[in-house]
Amino acid sequence: MPVYEEIDLRPYIQVLLTRWWQIAAASIICGVLAYSAMLFVAPSYESTALVIVAKPRFNLQFDSRIQTPDPSYAFLAYPTLALSDAVLGELKENLNLENVVTLNDVRGLVAAQNGSDPSLIELTVTYTDPTVAADITNKWSEIFINRANHVYGNQGDESTIFLQGQLTRAKIELDTINAELATFQAQYSTQSLSTELAGQLATQAAYLTQKRQTADLQRDVAAYALQLATRSAGDVLTTSDATALMFLQARGFGVEVSTAVNSSAPLAVPDTSLLATASINTPFWLDLSGGIAGLTGASVVEGASVLNDLQMILDGRLALIEEQLTALEPQILATQALLQNASNDESLLQSQQELAFSTYKSLSTALDEVLITSQDTTGQVRLASLAAVPDKPAGPKKLLNTAVAALVGLFVGFAWVFGRVWWAQGLIQPNSRIN
Repeated sequence: MPVYEEIDLRPYIQVLLTRWWQIAAASIICGVLAYSAMLFVAPSYESTALVIVAKPRFNLQFDSRIQTPDPSYAFLAYPTLALSDAVLGELKENLNLENVVTLNDVRGLVAAQNGSDPSLIELTVTYTDPTVAADITNKWSEIFINRANHVYGNQGDESTIFLQGQLTRAKIELDTINAELATFQAQYSTQSLSTELAGQLATQAAYLTQKRQTADLQRDVAAYALQLATRSAGDVLTTSDATALMFLQARGFGVEVSTAVNSSAPLAVPDTSLLATASINTPFWLDLSGGIAGLTGASVVEGASVLNDLQMILDGRLALIEEQLTALEPQILATQALLQNASNDESLLQSQQELAFSTYKSLSTALDEVLITSQDTTGQVRLASLAAVPDKPAGPKKLLNTAVAALVGLFVGFAWVFGRVWWAQGLIQPNSRIN
């Protein structure tokens, strides 16, 4: 079972009823002492100046990549800047007060905070002389405005010198890349390489076309040779046989054969240039003077010989085409490699040229913006209201301080009286009476 300890409050209530005058006396004594002490304290006066951070009057944006900074991000930093050593140190140098010697002395006089709007900064000075308080406040606001505009503004000639140096460096880099690109284009002409490659590919395509046509003709010649082989050796060639042989030889020699093959007019002279390059002499030549009639009546054996000789010529032509294609392939690959490398290098140089020109243009635009905006000397941080000479003291607040002291004395009186009761309960019998 839990054990409960009883606390008897009757002694405390009895003491409160019998010794209330001691508690009241302690409260009155503390209040009187506090009020008396404040009679010897010199009154202090508060003077406040208002500084506002305004938006830029001109928001120039010649280049979308160069943004005018938004001053709102620094609103909360301005009070700290106003209380910085640099600002207060300069303020101390402008004061001629006997009781303000060190930087800590200045800090004891000033206070800075944001107003109802973050863009509004309140600079407050507390001093015993109202005129001096207003003078210190106005000097402080002037020093702070100059410092803030220097830190967060365009910084005058510093930005101009910086951008001019960067612009000069960008111009040198752009000129260097332009010279490299001109030298490269003079040494490696991608247009000439493209034309050369196109010619080689066209030649390769022509050879492949001739190869396919020659292979088709070989099949036709072989098929007709098999047809003649089925006949008797004593048979003679008919007119249709002569016509077929004329067509096959005309295709082999590149002769444009008219559809009027039954005409007795002689055929056109064939183009033998391709056959001549094959270094193969044809043992059988077309009888162009007699046309189709020149082959009519020849034996089947003679016709087979003509087809065999034509097949040998076509074999030589295929061998020559294969040789030319084999020699042409590495040339095409080499030209393609040169063109690819040249294109890559040229693209890289052109990209570097474009980037360098873009950088140079952006810096030039930024310099123009700075030169224009630097003509506006008003700055973004401006004085909104000068500090006036206060006509009423801000402290000490006698009534408030007296009330606080009386309240403290009241608590002291309670602590004294109840402390005695607690001490007495530990020394006397529980039923004893405390007088």
